[in-house]
Amino acid sequence: MGARAGRLFASEAGDAAPHSSHLRPSSPPPAQDSSRAARLAPIHRFFLFLPFEHAEDLGAQERAVALYAAEAAAAAAGGGDKTIAGALGMGLKYAESHRDVIARWGRFPHRNAVVGRESTAEEAAGLADGSIPKF
Repeated sequence: MGARAGRLFASEAGDAAPHSSHLRPSSPPPAQDSSRAARLAPIHRFFLFLPFEHAEDLGAQERAVALYAAEAAAAAAGGGDKTIAGALGMGLKYAESHRDVIARWGRFPHRNAVVGRESTAEEAAGLADGSIPKF
């Protein structure tokens, strides 16, 4: 990927920050919120949540899970497009998986080589045997 690739993840805490201004805390659910994000279609909000899901920060990960959970529940209860409801449910599962990796490792071990970090022996083993997802 080259030297530029490492800079993609150089400031994990800053990755989600620009999007935070568009998303209010978990109550009320984003689908019922009066923020700018609420004016977007649910499938567009799906993409707005991705920086939280890809941050190496447990708080951002918890936020991603809460946002996807609220959207998935609203879509399922709303009786709307089942494809969108399914996509939001899938987004929730991925958000939970990402959160679980950060909760366990404090980082995404599959990024280590790209960002110039050394993997621990346990991370290397988990990446090799598939027990640590390589999103």
